[in-house]
Amino acid sequence: MASKKILTIRKEDLFKELTALSKKVRQCDFSIIVAKTYLRRMDTLEASFRALNVDIITYNVDKDKADIVNINDLEAFIELIDFINKNCLTVIENGASNVVATVGATATVNTKGPSLQKIQIPIFDGAIEKWENFISLFDSLVHNQEGIDDATKLQYLRLYTAKEAHATVSRFILQDSNYAPAYDALKKRYANNRRIAAFHIQRLVKFVNKGDLLHYLEVHRTSTSALANLQLNDLADFILFQIAYNNCDPKIKASFDNENASELPKLIELLDHVEKRARSHEMDVKCVLPTQSKTAFFAPPKPNQSRTHITQARTSSQPKCRYCNADHQTFHCQQFRELSPADRTNFIKSSHACFNCFGSHEVKDCKSKVLCRICNRAHHSLLHLPTAVPTVPSTASPPAISTTSSSTPLTSTDTAQERPAAVMSCVSTNQVLLATILCKIQDSFGNLHDVCALLDSASQRCLVTSKLANRLGLQCKGEARCILGVSGRESTSQGSVQLRLQSRFKPPAIYVTEASVLPHICDDLPTAELSPDLYRKFSQLPLADNQFHRQKKIDILLGADAHANLLTEETPNLIPGQPTAQRTKFGWVIFGATPELKPLCSATAMLIRSHPLESTLTRFWEIEQVSMPSAQTNPEDVIAEEHYINTHTRDSEGRYVLRLPFRPGTNPKELSNRSAAEKCLRSLERRLGRQPQVKLLYSAFMQEFIEMKHMQLGVSPSSYVLPHHCVMKESTSTKLRCVFNASAKDVTGTSLNQLLLPGPKLQADISDILIRFRFHNVALCSDIKMMFRQLAIHPEDRQHQHVFWRESPEHTLQEYEITRVVYGMASSSFLAQRTLRQLAADEGHRFPNAAIALVRDFYMDDYVGGSSSIAEAKQLRKELTELLDAGCMPLRKWSSSNPRVLDDIPDSHKEVPLEFSTGDPMLKILGLCYLPQEDAFSYRLKPFEGPATKRSVLGYVSRCYDPLGLLCGVICRAKQFIQSLWLLR
Repeated sequence: MASKKILTIRKEDLFKELTALSKKVRQCDFSIIVAKTYLRRMDTLEASFRALNVDIITYNVDKDKADIVNINDLEAFIELIDFINKNCLTVIENGASNVVATVGATATVNTKGPSLQKIQIPIFDGAIEKWENFISLFDSLVHNQEGIDDATKLQYLRLYTAKEAHATVSRFILQDSNYAPAYDALKKRYANNRRIAAFHIQRLVKFVNKGDLLHYLEVHRTSTSALANLQLNDLADFILFQIAYNNCDPKIKASFDNENASELPKLIELLDHVEKRARSHEMDVKCVLPTQSKTAFFAPPKPNQSRTHITQARTSSQPKCRYCNADHQTFHCQQFRELSPADRTNFIKSSHACFNCFGSHEVKDCKSKVLCRICNRAHHSLLHLPTAVPTVPSTASPPAISTTSSSTPLTSTDTAQERPAAVMSCVSTNQVLLATILCKIQDSFGNLHDVCALLDSASQRCLVTSKLANRLGLQCKGEARCILGVSGRESTSQGSVQLRLQSRFKPPAIYVTEASVLPHICDDLPTAELSPDLYRKFSQLPLADNQFHRQKKIDILLGADAHANLLTEETPNLIPGQPTAQRTKFGWVIFGATPELKPLCSATAMLIRSHPLESTLTRFWEIEQVSMPSAQTNPEDVIAEEHYINTHTRDSEGRYVLRLPFRPGTNPKELSNRSAAEKCLRSLERRLGRQPQVKLLYSAFMQEFIEMKHMQLGVSPSSYVLPHHCVMKESTSTKLRCVFNASAKDVTGTSLNQLLLPGPKLQADISDILIRFRFHNVALCSDIKMMFRQLAIHPEDRQHQHVFWRESPEHTLQEYEITRVVYGMASSSFLAQRTLRQLAADEGHRFPNAAIALVRDFYMDDYVGGSSSIAEAKQLRKELTELLDAGCMPLRKWSSSNPRVLDDIPDSHKEVPLEFSTGDPMLKILGLCYLPQEDAFSYRLKPFEGPATKRSVLGYVSRCYDPLGLLCGVICRAKQFIQSLWLLR
């Protein structure tokens, strides 16, 4: 950045040049050619002035009042520029007028007549009512004059425009070739007959008569004359169109303008467009967003914070060494290590420190799970005495312990979304080098800065230090995240920022990611001094970090997603050894075991799982909260709605054929996970082999899929295949259900669900449905048989719904494609609910009562409603059956509080054989127990079993499901009890 002295000198020199040019202009005896020369020189000086103005403002931003460059005298520059511009144009204008006057002049040259006042072109500021007067005068006096060159015409165009209009033409440089584009740009923006006509119609419609007759005449004569001059083919139709257009809401206006390209649209075009949009919103149905519940009076402990697992190097809050009082851990002290095991033991004993971790507590209170690597007893490996067990050779390097556990319950319905996993590395005598990258990062102003990033494939999130984020001026957004590191240590991020990284090499590789902001990531890396020979070994490679052997500050951690994206397919891409070199898009990274000179610290990584209790407890707390519709509309929901309207069709049977709503800009054909899906099938086969009864049910389920043609052999192999597993539900008629996992990640870490639009929440609140249900004298319930499987998927989208299946491991593996909407896809719920509403819109005119019930009283595939009498209930049942049959969605499991409503339907269509005179049948309605004979709800909880621990009690209490609030007294006491448990910590 220039200094104050340089800026002051530039300002003085520029002022001198402008002053000298203004003196020449004041002489007023120069020709048109000289005037044009002056104008070109003035344009150059004006550009220099604007650049100087920007530099001075930038310089003054962070300076004290005494150090700033004075900008008050810049007004003199503007006055000089205006003076030069005005006088030069006057000379050119007068000269041009003389030229025009003399063309073809004969006897009229000496004719004397009255001296007329010179016609002035009005300044056009973008107001549409001034356009016609301005452009007619400008065309007559400037544009159509052959004696004026194009550069001068452009200067006139800039001179006689202001505000928005001036901004349109001022971006063109003053030269002959730019006049035509500037003139066309101005006409393209303002010579719009529809816009002009709309203005004058609005002016007449909204005119307010205040008693001024002259004003009345001026407005009406001007506007009617302007409309007549436009020579519209059908003025009456356009007036009606404009009135109807003004009555539309902004969304309808925007969508109509985007689809209609005609300059003067017709009224019928607007009405057809509105009718098309109205078909999807009939029955006064409105698509709304999934809403966030209001916070309850007793709030659970941050249930919406996500947990992220990272690899963490030594924390910064290390205690002082007990032996030398230096800034490192005792077990890293070189002087302490040089002692004999007996001397080390005596020192720890005299320091009253823990024999296991050297902390300030006794061994019995130690929380460390790490035992002696030699004898597996509760003391540190440095304190192991050779006489305790046979000696281990000192040159042996103990291997790092790595344990990984995973669990995938086959039949449990209470499964956590994350599978448990743990990785743990023991302290090794070898130094472990972590992969680092030297790269450039872009700040909020587009400037590049050098940073060092740690490449860590064991982290689920990218991280950045708050110091770097503040230095770059990056805007932090989003909610806090709980970052979980070593020993369950939690750190709370300040939000997330977007990082734009660039490699050091040309052409630069670009990587953009989102990172959580933390105060500190890790200590300087590497953690020990490395031999210079190590650098020389890899110096011939284009290294991502050419200083990898030297300690440096880490400001960014790139997680597993970045690691996968930065890998390259170029060969060779891996050089094994100690350490290992791997090729990335940012250069070669060096990592792995290395010989060390001065050991400083070690690294440990741990991963934990999030148990299902947290989500269960959250749902328990939020079940009775009132949800409010969001005032804002998610743009993705609008895209999903428009996609459905434009792509859904019906086949010859009346069945709806749907397209999958993929996010704009995504390509699902790029997904690839065939090998992973095949491994999942083999794992499923092994588990089914251990459970013959479940295998029989699963095979029958898949065979039914094939026989009903809901699944057929694929036309061609797909790069992405859906893994699948089974879920058992004892409380439903279908004990086993196959769930297809569209959230399975491919080789790049992307899943099919991530590419799909989930769509807006369409179903009504469950408490609203149940409350309306209690108002009916005669209750009536049913559900749609295999609702998802009644909706067909377009043949072009079935390639994204492929699965592997075979009857037994001895058979050949076959690839099928599912032809219907799939359980487990992010968009399935929206497609199903939206189709019900579309069916009500398409067929509702035939069954008006059923259409209202279809929109209002369905919760997914369950109908929960009724009528005021038996006759009305029978009629409603008949209409609902015929309406749903029109869309190939049969209703089954009918039940009612009065048995006469169901007299004329077969028993196979009823939920259970209703025996009202004997017994006490119970039905499940939206998770509640319903007694049809008594027309009442019943609450039943299984007895508490097992040891009464804090966790088991929380889990048991959170299963109290009461959407109607009928048990609020009991639930309130339960919540108070949970709060008391939280206070105990």
